[in-house]
Amino acid sequence: ATVLRGQPKHLAIAVWSSWHDGNARIWFEGLERRSLLSCDNKGHMQVHDVLAALARGMLQDPGSAYCGSRLWVEGGIVKGARQGRPVVAACLDNMASKDTFELAGLSQARILFVRWATLPTIGKQGWSLSSDLLWLQSNTLEILHWLPTQGQLKLCVMQLQHPWHQQVLPGPFAQSAALQYLDLSYCSDLTSLPESLGILSRLQRLDLSKCGSLTSLPE
Repeated sequence: ATVLRGQPKHLAIAVWSSWHDGNARIWFEGLERRSLLSCDNKGHMQVHDVLAALARGMLQDPGSAYCGSRLWVEGGIVKGARQGRPVVAACLDNMASKDTFELAGLSQARILFVRWATLPTIGKQGWSLSSDLLWLQSNTLEILHWLPTQGQLKLCVMQLQHPWHQQVLPGPFAQSAALQYLDLSYCSDLTSLPESLGILSRLQRLDLSKCGSLTSLPE
């Protein structure tokens, strides 16, 4: 839950429902009754400091099964990585390309936030994120080249706000049948969208606010 601090509650529930077989709403409501989770007036999740401290302690305890399962940037340094431990959630805000960690450690990530970051070059040929990735948030379209190109994706939330100077939207949308929320707000240079968006039968929300250069939409 601490990874989702500040995120819209309805998106968090959608992702956790896909991850935990639909029990996320009951889990969230239980934590809200205990005042460990709450929402601000914009519907964004807030996490009690006690829960955040407990989670951080588990992530930093070498004896914990959760140690190394989360990745984040703190003071400009990538934290949480442990050799041989798969990362299931990563928040790489303000990461610089000089930051080094084993990218293959992200190959099992279910949640990946990469905001205001300079992405490192992927050196390992054929490397990609998992088809089990559920939530992708980034302000650069380069991240889409990390997605697998074969098989169906489980991705249900994709947020690609503010990718400057991008006129074409790449990405394996034909493989993203599970996608429920797609946010392209402030992609002001986008002129068109891929026709494959038209086949996303589970899509509930498409945010195109501030996309002033769009000339057409897929049927």
